[in-house]
Amino acid sequence: MSKLKVGSIEASPGEMVYGSLNVGLMADGTPIEIPVILIQGVGDGPVLYVQAACHGEEINGVEVIRRVVSKLNPKELKGSLIVVPVANPLAFRSKQSYTPIELENMNRVFPGRPDGRLSERMAYAIWSNCIKDKADYVIDLHTGVRTMLTFIFVEYGEDEVIRRSGELARVFGTEYIVKEVRDEYWKRIRFGGKLRNVCNEHGIPSITPELDGRRCLNEEAVQIGVRGVLNVMKYLGMIKGNIELPPKQYILKWSPGEPKITSSLGGIFISKVKPGQIVKEDQVLGFIYSVKTLEVVEEIKAHKSGIIRYVTEYPVVNAGDRILEISEIIEVIENKG
Repeated sequence: MSKLKVGSIEASPGEMVYGSLNVGLMADGTPIEIPVILIQGVGDGPVLYVQAACHGEEINGVEVIRRVVSKLNPKELKGSLIVVPVANPLAFRSKQSYTPIELENMNRVFPGRPDGRLSERMAYAIWSNCIKDKADYVIDLHTGVRTMLTFIFVEYGEDEVIRRSGELARVFGTEYIVKEVRDEYWKRIRFGGKLRNVCNEHGIPSITPELDGRRCLNEEAVQIGVRGVLNVMKYLGMIKGNIELPPKQYILKWSPGEPKITSSLGGIFISKVKPGQIVKEDQVLGFIYSVKTLEVVEEIKAHKSGIIRYVTEYPVVNAGDRILEISEIIEVIENKG
């Protein structure tokens, strides 16, 4: 096998090498560096790219990567692993989702631009050095709020790269897989700039696991993430072992522009349901009470049947706030023990 090279970083067969991509300088001269780990196996196999913390406060993926890397022996690996533990070091340093200098969502600007603003330059450094013309598969680890399902995002569709992305999602092994539909709202909110969607456009199967709990380490979510990355590597023939799947997997359909359950009035929302609960149309999901009179001012009902994918994390709501989301169940897969 030949050496694996990313930027100025090189790994020979059987090596694990640590380095960084230099993106530019801050105003005070501080360099902007994206950490990169290369693990070059000794046998032929695919190149898998894994990143975390594109949104700086989503730290469960960083811990997933640490544990996965600690388990790997390059001399027993087939193929190569390119790992970026912190894709957005500026947001990570500031403990926030968006790049603090321009308040940009880095996961809306892929593949980036070499002459763009900082988020675009970081995205371009990752895309051009680590993924384009190198990666065969991509895992982009993210973290949702604690009151949302742990699931994997893939695109909804029938073409080959989306089908293969769906296979990766299945073997990663979360209980829920969400298929994202491209609608007009999808375009307006710049979902075409998500790394996963850019990869698909370039023929690279890609998944986005959404692990539970941002701004904190959730042990259960981390374990799911570690098992998932290792499952994918087993599926791709990079390491040996049996793929571990949950007894059931629910395939859900979601359109960004579809109606959300929002509050008509302000107050405190009391939910009667939780993520993962299957509900029927017109079922009562909770209520809002006034902080002035402590009386119930609004009853919240399901606008359709499906599964609760999201409940607002903070129950103090204003009129028009998103408080719940229901996703349609399109398939249930029974896995053999």
